[in-house]
Amino acid sequence: LSSLAGQFRLYIGHATSVIGGFRRNLPVHGDGQTKYSVPSRKEQQRALRFVLDQSIDFPRWMSTKEVTEKLGKQPNSFSDQIFSTMSMLTGTSVLSRLSNTALYSEERNPYTPDAYLADLHDYVWQNGGALTPVERNMQYAYVTQLLSGLGLDGKKSNDKQKLKTQAINVRGPLYKSLLGARSVISSRMGNHPEAGHYADLYYMIDRALSGRN
Repeated sequence: LSSLAGQFRLYIGHATSVIGGFRRNLPVHGDGQTKYSVPSRKEQQRALRFVLDQSIDFPRWMSTKEVTEKLGKQPNSFSDQIFSTMSMLTGTSVLSRLSNTALYSEERNPYTPDAYLADLHDYVWQNGGALTPVERNMQYAYVTQLLSGLGLDGKKSNDKQKLKTQAINVRGPLYKSLLGARSVISSRMGNHPEAGHYADLYYMIDRALSGRN
């Protein structure tokens, strides 16, 4: 089971490397190709969508009767995969790569950290009705990882110190995403089937921004 989950994370990692990544080409004299190129904005968007779709679907197919009969796992036991995915997608590494590759992109509208986080935001909050357990976990993971990336989770991290310059460069887009999330959450705290869930997320953000961790 651990090997299967590990292999899944490996595949997700490969797909994530397209986001803010460079493609190595094999140029031949006269073909006009450079040794490295930046994947198009659409390619990177497809990679993001693939990673999110697969991470959302992972607990479902790992909980089917065919799988549980052979592996003995209970439903939802792999739902923490979405936390791992969100940690990777909102991390300084991905956002810093996007900042760098946007400078080398030949497109008029390259895939910047702001554009990328806007796509991630839209995916996380796309369901305005009742949520599945995995969707609920995804939203919770998204908020907690934004807070962690901004150092608002009340925890100290050596990684943040090692990547100090990169972390500073992505704080603006992360704050923008956090405030955007709070706005969506606030609008869903009233007469909503997930009102309690959204209230929890809202006060989590409120406590963090006011320094009451």
